[in-house]
Amino acid sequence: MIEHTAGATIVSIPVALFRVGFFVSPQVSIEPFVNFNSTHGNGTFTTGRVGAGLLWHFTAATSGVQPYIRPFIEDDFAYVSGRQNTAGSAVFGIGLGLKIPLADRLRWRIEGAYASATGESRIMGLVGLSFFTH
Repeated sequence: MIEHTAGATIVSIPVALFRVGFFVSPQVSIEPFVNFNSTHGNGTFTTGRVGAGLLWHFTAATSGVQPYIRPFIEDDFAYVSGRQNTAGSAVFGIGLGLKIPLADRLRWRIEGAYASATGESRIMGLVGLSFFTH
């Protein structure tokens, strides 16, 4: 999404976090992810995250509710124009969630997660959709 208002331009991926999963077995998938936001006005402020998770599904059956656990690692970054430093931090975390059938090849995804970086911890609630190509 690109938005221009009153001297500022905001560029962002239209979702909070974009993930793509690759199944390596019926119960395990690798999931890289990215987030990007940039605001331009009297200066530039850019934030983002890149990382990957490993989903282990407790069952390979996809016809019902499918619980999973997801350890992940990410790099959060922020850049402010006019400053010589870019803030970044490695984040490690773990999530526990459910994939709930909604329609053919489409599932709700509900997850609770804990993440920790140097000097900072966070507890997150995540809700989203998973679409499967086959």
